[in-house]
Amino acid sequence: GWTAFAFGIVIYGESSRAQELMDRGYYVWIHGMGSSTTTIGSIPVPYDQYLTDSLAGVPLPGFEYGMGTDLRDIAVWWSTMRYLGYTHKPTHRIYWQNLIRGYFYAISPDKNVVYHAGDSQDPPVWTSSHFVHSYLSNAAYLASQEGYTQWSSYGRGLSKYLRTRTYGDADEFLAFARSDNNTAINPWGANPPKFYCPTIGLNTYCTFRSSWAANATWIGFAASGSTPVDHQVPDCGSFWIWARDGYVVSPARTYLGYDYPIFTNLAVPNSGAPNHAGNPLPFDRAAPAKLNRTRLVEGSGSGQFAYLMMNGDGVYNQHSPTVYNAVQPVNTYRRHFFYTPDSDVVVVVDRASLKSAAVTQFRLRNANKNTAPTNTQGTINIPSATGNARLIAKVLRESASEQATISIDNEATTLSMAQDYEVPTSDRGYSVRVYSPSSATHNWISVMSVKGSAAPATDLDDLIQLTQSDGSGLGVYTNGWTLLFANNETLRAGPLSYTVSASTATQSVVYHLVADMAAGCYGVTINGANVYLLAQSDDNTLFFSAPSAGLPHSVSIMPASINTCGAAPPRDNGGFIPVALNPPRA
Repeated sequence: GWTAFAFGIVIYGESSRAQELMDRGYYVWIHGMGSSTTTIGSIPVPYDQYLTDSLAGVPLPGFEYGMGTDLRDIAVWWSTMRYLGYTHKPTHRIYWQNLIRGYFYAISPDKNVVYHAGDSQDPPVWTSSHFVHSYLSNAAYLASQEGYTQWSSYGRGLSKYLRTRTYGDADEFLAFARSDNNTAINPWGANPPKFYCPTIGLNTYCTFRSSWAANATWIGFAASGSTPVDHQVPDCGSFWIWARDGYVVSPARTYLGYDYPIFTNLAVPNSGAPNHAGNPLPFDRAAPAKLNRTRLVEGSGSGQFAYLMMNGDGVYNQHSPTVYNAVQPVNTYRRHFFYTPDSDVVVVVDRASLKSAAVTQFRLRNANKNTAPTNTQGTINIPSATGNARLIAKVLRESASEQATISIDNEATTLSMAQDYEVPTSDRGYSVRVYSPSSATHNWISVMSVKGSAAPATDLDDLIQLTQSDGSGLGVYTNGWTLLFANNETLRAGPLSYTVSASTATQSVVYHLVADMAAGCYGVTINGANVYLLAQSDDNTLFFSAPSAGLPHSVSIMPASINTCGAAPPRDNGGFIPVALNPPRA
């Protein structure tokens, strides 16, 4: 497409067919090579679709390959078409700003490491990696051209941290040409939001941190790695946890290492297709993953949290129109993810309905080679890669009678067949795999707490598994937070009740987040006091709180007339009973 466009420019004024060639190039930008739609498993995705899927700020192939090859082509093509009067979709203009935002939020709190989205061959130290200066120069210049001057200045500010100025192939001039009068601004000094979770596009990485301090906790979630383009890795549903000065849990860096158990997503066996260690399929999957729900409450006090839900129905199934005799083991799959900086607690809920009974795996791993994780009566203790922090985790099945099996594996052995380019030996440490009983229905709730290196090996504070009146056992109370989820994909409309049997709490307020609620108005009662709250369709949650002095909490949730909520305080008041709080909604 670009070749046709370039030839049209060269012969313009000399041939009557110059305009035709440029129009053909523009057609390829919009429609791709001979197809007006994206085909699952095809590599030459139209650039128009590429931008739509990448609007959240991470190029489809991830940072390394996106900035090394694709960005240069897109930047040149975008600029040339813009100057010659071809129109771009207004919704695509934010792409250039978000490339800078996505990269900025993927940098670790100590400003040293960038998360390894996509196939990775370079070390993760971003300040000396290939192509970064070219990437930031192009993105900052075009963000400015499209009116996003603030993030253009932040992009130029990021460039000042680079130790080396390396460029993409043959684009040294282009990188230097991308200049303007915008002042370089240090983005860390601008006090940006701590939570970043864009829901536009498909290649989405959400990141959350406890603060902007160098020793902060930094959490990430990948709802990506499942769109049809080269150099992605099947990491959708994976998450990472960084504490103090290194990863406590993270997927391994990889280049084409799809066949190894190196991610932190749910493993689902698929014996009839390329199994890839139970990973989501890297190609020819039935549908990409997508963030369906998000709710972010960020502020300066307690009650802050991030909640999201990923729909992964199609990522383990083959795409039947393009794969003969496609194997599709999954009916539905959802991964819910919760983080609160109040107490550095992460909760992951996996709900999978399979077409036949099978064993699934909840997976955690990191690159600490020296100290293995431990398992003490079902409580997992994972030291960080540097040994200066640890993660205490407990993986619960919905029914206490379902016993999971925990395996701790040295990756020096389990990855011994992997080439160094597939999984770098520097990234190989220990992995924890929690195996379910064989079943067609899998409901996990996994609770993780970030601790200092001296934390007791079995300490998970005051964790209690809760049962709800609709029969769901996907509920927990810990560290002043109560979290409840349905055990299937039907939204709940009440009535619903549960009891938090804790008698004391270290915090003065206990927060409740009830997920999987149908949009509408509800009356929420705790120990006789009540408030009316709205559940909205973008997150399907109710969030409220009450004094911990009132524990135990007996809670009931009843549907109410929408007119009742119309007269009630805004749904974002946190539902404090009986005194209202006001945490903002992002």
